[in-house]
Formats: sequence, C-alpha cells, structure tokens
Amino acid sequence: YETVRDYQLSLGQIDWGVMVLDEAQKIKNPTTLVTMAAKAMKYAFGLCLTGTPVENSWVDLWSILDFAVPGHLGSLVEFARKYHYPLKKKGTDVESLGRELKERVGPYILRRTKEEKLKGLPEKRLVYHRVPMPEYQVQRYNECLVQARRGFTAPQRGGRGGILRAIYLLYEISLHPDLPVLRDDSLASLPPEEFIAASAKLKKTFEILDEVRRAGEKAVIFLRSRKLQRVLQRAIMKQYGLKEVAVVNGEMLGEVRKYVVDKFQEKPGFNVIIMSPDAAGVGLNVVAANHVIHLSRPWNPAKEDQATDRVYRIGQKKTVFVHIPLAVHPMFEGGSFDEKLDRLLSKKRELSR
Repeated sequence: YETVRDYQLSLGQIDWGVMVLDEAQKIKNPTTLVTMAAKAMKYAFGLCLTGTPVENSWVDLWSILDFAVPGHLGSLVEFARKYHYPLKKKGTDVESLGRELKERVGPYILRRTKEEKLKGLPEKRLVYHRVPMPEYQVQRYNECLVQARRGFTAPQRGGRGGILRAIYLLYEISLHPDLPVLRDDSLASLPPEEFIAASAKLKKTFEILDEVRRAGEKAVIFLRSRKLQRVLQRAIMKQYGLKEVAVVNGEMLGEVRKYVVDKFQEKPGFNVIIMSPDAAGVGLNVVAANHVIHLSRPWNPAKEDQATDRVYRIGQKKTVFVHIPLAVHPMFEGGSFDEKLDRLLSKKRELSR
C-alpha cells in the first residue's frame, strides 16, 4: 500500500485489468494518502478482500466499497448524512438502518464467517471477570480523576490534550496503579506478591493461570504495555518456576517471532506466552494454547478478535476460553474505565455485525 502511495504517478499510468486489494481495511480511512492513491489507479475491475470491513464505523465500509464499486453508495457526504450521523442521535433504530445498508451492499459482498463455515471448530467461551480494585488502585484512580478535573477547570489548561492524557492514565492505572509513575526496574524490584496484589486485573490473571496450570494447559496473555510485559514475564517465571516465558512484540523480527511461537507450541504441558495484540495480528498460529487473556484491550475490537483468532482457528482441538478481566471501581457502579471501554467495543462489534 505504501508503494502505491509513493509511486502513484508511475503506477497510475498503467491500465490495470484487475486490481485486488488484500487486507483492504488499509483503505478504510477515505482521507489518507494511501486510500486516495489506491482509488486513483486506472482499473477495469476492483476486488477487495478483508476480514474486518468495519473496524470503527460504517464509513470504513463506504471507503472499501468505493474502491470496488465506485459511486454505489453515493458521495461520502451523502453516505454520512444517511447512515453515519443518525447513529449519534438518540432514538435511531440502528438495526433497521443496518438492514437497509446491508441490502444495498449485499449484491456486491460475499461474506463468510467462521461460525457459519468452519463446522469442525470447538466451542469458544467468552468469560468476563469483574474484579473490585484493591484500595491502593482505587486511591490512584481517584487521584487521577481529581487532577484531571482541576486541569479542565483551571484557565489556559485542559482541553483535548488534557482529556486524552487523563484517559490514557486511567487506562494504565486500571492495568496497574504504579504503571504510570515507576520505571520497569522499580516495578521489577517489588516482591511478586505485592506487585500482583496491587492490581485487580493481575490478581485475576494469576488466578486464571493457576487454573490453567492445574489443567496442564497453555495460555496466551495479550498485553500492549512493553514495560508491563517485561515485569509480568519475570513475575510469571518466578511464580510458576518456568525457565522461560516468551514475549512477542514489535521489537521481535518476523523469523524470530515464528521460531519463538513454534517452540512454545512444541513444549508439552503448562506454559504461558505474552503477546502484543498489534504484533499478533497476522500469520501466527498458537493453537497449542486454549486460554486467551486480554489483559489490556485495543480500542479497535477487530484487533482484539484477530488476536483471539491466533488461538481459535483451524487446528484447535480444545474448547477455547477467552478471559476478559475488568477492574471495577467501588464508587462507580458499571462506570469504571474498563467497563466503559467494554461497552464501547461491544457497540463497535454490533455495528460490524
């Protein structure tokens, strides 16, 4: 895609008979240079392949279909007025609007889902764990809220940058209360029991791992924070006496990544591997594991589902358990950061369906 963008003028001189876009979600944003370059090509027939035609909103679908069948859904302005903006209004019948859109795009889409087509796959169970925050985590969470409110009310402060920073801090504190303030060597110096006990999600993660070990099975933990990846790696090794716990993230080269995953697959019995959901997006097969723990969650549900699919795919023989630990604040019933993010991801999934 970046090559098409960088050499748009040269490639644009060719009369293409057929142009096929694999991983077509790369052109989901109508305003990026990559999207505009792809749509500027001269092609007689366009075909788009993607497992995630809707990642954030129905505009993604408009942009992808605009390559395959230009003009079928009208201009972006017309489409947004009819299908995108109504979603922001209370009282909109989203299901009815979705059915109408589905009928319009139906003749141009061949859609297959695992549930419909892969009858040999075992059961997949989604397990939510709502865990009360320990007192120290509640304290750090409240401090963040107080500081954020001060920043928003003080003159010449706050604004969009302040809000985004507060959201990111709540994201980190919900993972571990010391994550925003301590370096990983300081975190690592804490006794594992103390380190784990300070975080609702880590406490639940180790309870899940205790069960996985008793069953002699394997688990994949999806976690974005590299700082916490390293600390968690050491804590798991110490807690379970494992000689090695692999961490797969963007720092690891592709060939090394495959070697590490294959080694994890081949080793019999209980084991754990930590992965970044970004690094696990494409091409990795981890069917030796049948437990998935989403310790931190991406903003995009399609990325989370792609990560789960490293385990839930052809070759998987056991029931797959997908664990979602949520840190719950005692003062905000249903309104902690994790619970609100979960509702947002559920809403995006519903739009895609």
